[in-house]
Formats: sequence, C-alpha cells, structure tokens
Amino acid sequence: MQERLKAKPTIRIIAEVVGVSQSTVSRALAGSEAISEETRLRVHEAARRLHYPKIGQGRRPTRMIGVVVSALNNSFYVNFLDYLHDALRDLSFHMTLIIDSLLTVEDVTAFQPIIDNVLDGMIFTTATIDSEVVPTLSRRNFPIVLAVRSVDGLEIDKVVLDDFRVGETAARHLYELGHRRIGFMMGPRNVSTSRDRFAGALRYLETAGAPPLEEFCVWGSYTHASGYSGALQMLERPEGRPTAIIAGNDTVALGVLEATHRLGLHVPRDISVVGCDDIPMAESAFIGLTTVRPPIEEMARIVARRVVDRVSDPTGPVHTDILPISLVRRATTGPALPGGYVPAFR
Repeated sequence: MQERLKAKPTIRIIAEVVGVSQSTVSRALAGSEAISEETRLRVHEAARRLHYPKIGQGRRPTRMIGVVVSALNNSFYVNFLDYLHDALRDLSFHMTLIIDSLLTVEDVTAFQPIIDNVLDGMIFTTATIDSEVVPTLSRRNFPIVLAVRSVDGLEIDKVVLDDFRVGETAARHLYELGHRRIGFMMGPRNVSTSRDRFAGALRYLETAGAPPLEEFCVWGSYTHASGYSGALQMLERPEGRPTAIIAGNDTVALGVLEATHRLGLHVPRDISVVGCDDIPMAESAFIGLTTVRPPIEEMARIVARRVVDRVSDPTGPVHTDILPISLVRRATTGPALPGGYVPAFR
C-alpha cells in the first residue's frame, strides 16, 4: 500500500486498492447511480488517500454488455441471443457480440481498452472448464456472468441448465424403451455441458446395470459434422452397433441422423436418437427429434438480470442459478429391437 501511495495515482491503482475493476472505479468517480453506495464510498475514500486529482471525472457508464459467443452455427445460441437482447433492452442496457470461442489472456490484453472504456460488463456463453480468460477477468473484479456453461472453482455468477439431469433424463427415456446398448456422441471434453450430461447419463446407466461400452462413447465438437463423422465411426464398428445414441446437443443429433440415413438405417426402428436444446428444426415434421428442452427464454431473462445486478453492485453476493429441463418425445425414439443386440452394418 505504501508503494502505491508513493506512485502517481491512477484508476488502475485505485482499482487494485479497493479490489474492484477499473471500469467500476471510473463509474464510481463519475457518480454513476449504477454503483452501490458502499462501493462508491470505498472508491472515493481510496481516491482521496491516493490524492487522485480527478474525482468526478471518471468514465460515464455506457450500459453496454459484451457477450462472448462462438461462431453462430448453432441455432440454440441464435435464439438465446435474441431473447438476451430483448431482456437487456428491457433493463435499458445494450448488447455487443464478441464472436470468439477461444479467447486467450493475450486477447484480453488487446481488448483491454474496450473492456475499460466501452463495456460495463460481460457475459460468457462458451467458456471452457480450463478457461484462463474468465479467471483473469474475475481477479480484476470486472462484472462477469457465465451462461450455459460453467468454470470450476470460481466464485462468479452463473446461469446454467441442470446438465446432470439432462443426461440422466435422456438415458432413462432410452432405458425404459428397452435400450441397453446406448452410444454417446458428445461435444468437447473440456466444457461443463458435455462433462455433466455424460456424467448424469453414465450414473443412471451404471445404477441400472447397463453401463455404456467405451467404443460407444465419442467426444468431438458441438457441430453437425462432428455428429455425422462420429456416428459413421460408431455405427460401422465390426463388433456391432448401439441401438440408441444420446447426442450432446441437437446440432450433433442432426449429424447423427444424416449418418443413419446414409447407412440406410431406419429411425427409430433400427436406432433411436436423442438430442438436447429443442432448436426450432427439431420439431420439424421431417425430423421430429426427441430432445431435452431448456427454458431458454427464462435463462436469457435471468442472465440479463444477473449481469445488470453485478454491474450495479460489483461486490454483491454471488448467485448460481440451475434451471430445470424437460423431455420432449418425438419421432426419433422407439422401442429397442427384440434381443437388444444389433449386428454391425453390412
């Protein structure tokens, strides 16, 4: 602290002393009503002790929230962003997209002027379990909310599905239809949605006495291409194929369905398929995908509320919202074939 007192006072030094972000300091010094009275008083006290000469001249709030997403090839995120935009607008905030699923700490350094001078907060929708960016920004006390996916070991606001229940629900549905040879076409191993959905299904099947075979568990990306190539690999195994597949999300499930069509398999007579997300295409009469439905509009409203609250009170209590899910049964699931064993495709 003594070294900081001797240094030329800056907003960065004040932020370090108080334990908040630089943008919070700027808003507090500017007299923003979005900052809690407690935080404002702490910032002003630190500024006075450091002899900061520009009290009352900090950055005015922009009411702009940055939303980090991956490439928009998944209609779940397109719909989610649509609802999120409306929810933020209803709270008198704006939204700007940062389309990059692989942000690095170096990227954050490059974006720092935008973070400090433009954004009042950020929402991460595609964070990985091993993300370095989210912990970095969290340590800087920048207002952040995680949506859809979570990062382990951080005291940070997050709004997610009950992904463990997603996997369990899909597995129970197939098991009750008589399926015992169940395959998994998951997303990346380093994201919480894949990990938790698989864990939920695995625990249910192990308890039921029907654990999946290792060769029936394929990890890839949340893309149509990954579902297609992974399903071809799984369905052409010489030792036989599964009677049902749980896909990590609906986009992957559509790739699985294309693979079954190429191989001449009938769905659901020869193989059943379950997805997750209930994207608009899933209910098409040409597809009729059985899937696990999230409350996507409710999720967007809660995320918007959490990030606005975090901007208003950066030191307030941390919230974890885990939202319920429901199974939507359509045409892609049916009873397992008698006997339960399916030979390899010829």
